Amino acid sequence: MLSLRALVPIPPVAPDFYLCDPEYGYALETLDCNLAADLQLPRGRESVNAFLNNPRMPFSLPFTVTHGSCAISIEFAGPSYAAPSFVTIVPDQLRGMASYVIDQCVRASGSGGFITRGMISLVGYLSITPLFVNPLSVPADPWFTTVTITGPDAPLRRPGDTDPEVSSVIMEADRWLAGHHAEGSEDRVHFLDLADRSEWRAHEMRRGGSLNWWDPYPTPVSEMTYVCDANLGSPAVVDCNQLQWRRLGPASDSVDLRPAEPKFFSTNSCSLVISAITMLSVTWGQLQIALETLMNSCIENPLRGPQGGRAYFGAQASSTNGKVSGTSSHEVLTGLNALPPYVNMTIFAHSGSSNLSCEWQAVRNGIALSTCETP
Repeated sequence: MLSLRALVPIPPVAPDFYLCDPEYGYALETLDCNLAADLQLPRGRESVNAFLNNPRMPFSLPFTVTHGSCAISIEFAGPSYAAPSFVTIVPDQLRGMASYVIDQCVRASGSGGFITRGMISLVGYLSITPLFVNPLSVPADPWFTTVTITGPDAPLRRPGDTDPEVSSVIMEADRWLAGHHAEGSEDRVHFLDLADRSEWRAHEMRRGGSLNWWDPYPTPVSEMTYVCDANLGSPAVVDCNQLQWRRLGPASDSVDLRPAEPKFFSTNSCSLVISAITMLSVTWGQLQIALETLMNSCIENPLRGPQGGRAYFGAQASSTNGKVSGTSSHEVLTGLNALPPYVNMTIFAHSGSSNLSCEWQAVRNGIALSTCETP
């Protein structure tokens, strides 16, 4: 007779959680899931290194074990743009997490589900901003482990990345962090803004869908458009900050823009191009405000790594001539109205061995920036 006494359920500790939902499987058999967990999941009380997406290693994530009607998947969740090469896990913890989902979901209703472990690291990651010193003694990274129970033919669902409940937990964490700051303070406003974004993202995500909680957020503007684009590379934040404050002129001074004569600025890894399709004048102050908003959206976004991006007036970048409608001198400049129509701003990663003009043409034509590098 098979003994399953080695399976000791380990419940989640907030902010970790578990969730049961037929979307993850239905009509699952408790015995099948117990056998899959007890006989096929690794054992051990000591920490081991699990390598990510490297099946040649003895322990690699993700992996799935199956038995009869049941499949158990072990995955690592978090932004793919900066995932580590390996993580440290304790095999018996994974077994205990699987056992808990079996008891709460499969045994109770025959449905699948998942459980998380390590989301406190994500809360610590969110709390590290230029405005806030992290008070939590936790690792400063946004990754955590999930154990998912589904049917044997179900694809990997990646619930730690795509389930809307994860974004809801992030929203609650942001509001908790906001509550530790004074009413009206910059830090409180910052975390409440992150909470609003996470709430919006939770409504957009679908269980089993492809939208990740860490995907870029669109900037909600009525006139200006700010678009982040991974194809524009990953400029260093410190270089873009230096460009912003040292390379642009005094805010009240004017700068003339002419068609086919883009203005180039570069500091180490960060390049900026300002172009126009008709002759006009703007102030450096307008450009500084647009650049600051673009950097907040794409370069310094706390939920993912830096990406290049574009800023322009209206719904799409200017490409045809037309009447110029500038910003009134009496209007308060914000990220919503910083640039007039027909002015485009692009920030992208610059290689020191590349010609900046060549890189700009590559950016405009969708060509790899590496083609501009000189031996």
